[in-house]
Amino acid sequence: MLTEELQKEIYFPYPKVRDVQSNMISDVHNAIKDKKHIIMHAPTGIGKTIAVLAPALSLAVKNNLTIFFLTSRQTQHKIVVDTLKQIKQKFNINFECADIIGKKWMCLQNGVEAMAVGSFHEYCNALRAEGKCDFYNKARKPNLQPTVEAMQAIEELKIIGPCHVQEVIEHGKNKAICPYELATLAAANAKLLIADYYYIFSKGIRQRFLFKINKELEKIILVIDEAHNLPNRIRELLTHKTSSLIIENAKKEARKYGYEETAENLEIVENAFFELAKALSSENLDNEKVVSKNSLVDEINKKKNYGDILAELLFIGKDIMDKQKISYVHSLGRFLESWLGPDIGFGRILSKSMDKKLKLDLSYRCLDPSLAAKEVIGRTYSTVLMSGTLTPTEMYKDILGFKENVIEKEYKSPFPKKNRLNLIVPKTTTKFKERNHRQFAEIAKVCSDIINLISGNVAIFFPSYDLMYSISEYFKKNCNVP
Repeated sequence: MLTEELQKEIYFPYPKVRDVQSNMISDVHNAIKDKKHIIMHAPTGIGKTIAVLAPALSLAVKNNLTIFFLTSRQTQHKIVVDTLKQIKQKFNINFECADIIGKKWMCLQNGVEAMAVGSFHEYCNALRAEGKCDFYNKARKPNLQPTVEAMQAIEELKIIGPCHVQEVIEHGKNKAICPYELATLAAANAKLLIADYYYIFSKGIRQRFLFKINKELEKIILVIDEAHNLPNRIRELLTHKTSSLIIENAKKEARKYGYEETAENLEIVENAFFELAKALSSENLDNEKVVSKNSLVDEINKKKNYGDILAELLFIGKDIMDKQKISYVHSLGRFLESWLGPDIGFGRILSKSMDKKLKLDLSYRCLDPSLAAKEVIGRTYSTVLMSGTLTPTEMYKDILGFKENVIEKEYKSPFPKKNRLNLIVPKTTTKFKERNHRQFAEIAKVCSDIINLISGNVAIFFPSYDLMYSISEYFKKNCNVP
């Protein structure tokens, strides 16, 4: 429970602490203070964000630490920023905050939104290296120190801060200064950073980013929101994919710019793909198999050295990117590079499907999220995992590679069970094979009949956007509520 002494120490901006928040605040404070990690299952609606931020921020200020608040939802970015504003206003304390999303989504260059993330970073690096990005040039000098204009823009942001990332982007637009560079300059002195998971769990990005803002994991309190998503996000980060369609587009791209030898090398790679696919069933057009690293390397080596083809695709791909920002050739080169990665914790999968014509997909798939998670968690000052769906906590502890000093907590919902009415309507189904206009109309009618009887507001949740749009056409005709 929250003691009177602890309540004076933490930055809790609201008039009353709920009972369940009291326990959370105390647990989080003790975990961070003792340099332990905590995994918390806490149902939606109990105020997890402030229950973690209030004790974490007080300890970060006291011990010269930095909080990294990781979330994949931009709505949560705003909630955190708004909460920090309330803390700053109530306690009259000065601390800096930096809100950052992917560099691509903060970029002011025209046309970058259509680029793949990997291609964008190559494009950005090339522009900066050649001094062709005016937005970057207004942010940093050739020696990487901030410009006078950038420092002035940062001071202006401090006055109105804490700032949401969209405010930083707008400020960058108005000053014609790279918003990402403004955010990283602010991050160097920030007590709290809000960012996506990959800023910490993608090793290359983490190393570059922490070096740039002069922070180290050992002095970071890591807060992971919606942490049930973390294992899958890490797997996605470490997974690389390509397909026969990408190879086909890469060949067209190479020939478009006169790289006939590159196109011939791409045909070698393509033929190797189809040789591997011969082992797949000819009768079943939707099947897959596990392949080895050497199976692809050896197949390509029969015609030409794998390493030589890899080096050429990366080199030519960069040249093509200079001309059109995005390159299928470079994308395939990056995949062949990743294919040479470790075997432990990864699977190599070849699959085929039929969509107008035969399509092959090859993936180097991460199976074990602890490969990235345990290194990070093991080095942080303290890590806090929280979610409304984080049970069993023991499972997440295991698959994320937690070793020692871990506290597991499950908090009950404060909302009374008697307020819930659970109804099951077996006359409808969303089973994929039975989806049709009759089902959509029936689901819409059931939903609208219920809503027409309810005086308050209503939210309806669907398994997918596609299903939602299909049902909404019928729903609008039956529902009397706006």
